[in-house]
Amino acid sequence: MVKIKRPKAIILDIEGTTTSAKFVAEKLFPYIRSHLKQYLRSAWHTEELAVTITRLREQQQRDTAAGFRPPEILESGSAEQMIQSVVNNVLWQMDNKKKNTALKQVQILVWVYGYEQEHLKGHVFEDVPHALYRWKNEFDIKLYIYSTGMVVAQQLLFSCSTHGNLLPLFDNYFDATIGAKTDPESFRTIISKLNLYGYQILFITDTYAEARAAVQAGCRALLIIRPGNKPLSEDEKLEFAVIHSFDEIDFV
Repeated sequence: MVKIKRPKAIILDIEGTTTSAKFVAEKLFPYIRSHLKQYLRSAWHTEELAVTITRLREQQQRDTAAGFRPPEILESGSAEQMIQSVVNNVLWQMDNKKKNTALKQVQILVWVYGYEQEHLKGHVFEDVPHALYRWKNEFDIKLYIYSTGMVVAQQLLFSCSTHGNLLPLFDNYFDATIGAKTDPESFRTIISKLNLYGYQILFITDTYAEARAAVQAGCRALLIIRPGNKPLSEDEKLEFAVIHSFDEIDFV
């Protein structure tokens, strides 16, 4: 057990902390590859998808101007031909590890479809729901998520989790728009938004560099080791208290 003074707020990382790191790599992104065409067919005449495809075309033009050769998204032809052109472009972007708003938007739409169809359930470790309920209801601790994934993706995961809808337990969500999790300034921004002192906030993550950034900003931090996580070095484990489950935290 790790004894720690009760914080007023806890900020949680997702991947490797509340959720298996394998879930994103082995479930969410492969789902896009296997179900993108199915989603496009089901939503082809919706305004939401039309707006997203317009953004994908604009991104295609930017990529072309930058010297890349992205697959063209057709503006005419049969629906099936146009759908296939979108699939080709999106998969090309994913294969080339592109990061842009248009790609993120189509990924979110496919995940929404997957959760709605009950093809996907957000993975959450067994100890997480009980700990969240206890921290919030017994200790009156505010709970927050800070992850590189877009806020809407975070909310999808916790609203359709393997333990039901956990959204009511969280007070707010932060994503990469705040800044990098390895940058102390990102945590200073969050501290300001929460209107707390840094020492009143506990950050739990599986990543040493993130824990260090939080501490440099004035927060407290714990490292967690979950199955499938990148191993921590002995020096890293000496610098921070390390847990394997949220149940190992004892607030005093």
